[in-house]
Amino acid sequence: MATRELVAYILIALLLIALASALALWQRHRRRERDIRRGKIRSGSGDRKSRT
Repeated sequence: MATRELVAYILIALLLIALASALALWQRHRRRERDIRRGKIRSGSGDRKSRT
């Protein structure tokens, strides 16, 4: 196997992992904001943030 191919595969894998984690974080953030708007989250972690 050529080293160039190996580097390309590693870069693609890292890019996919970064993309997946960013998407998961963004979705969790959106869902959390929606829950706060609905009044679902009143206490728990991130308490200070929701009371601004």
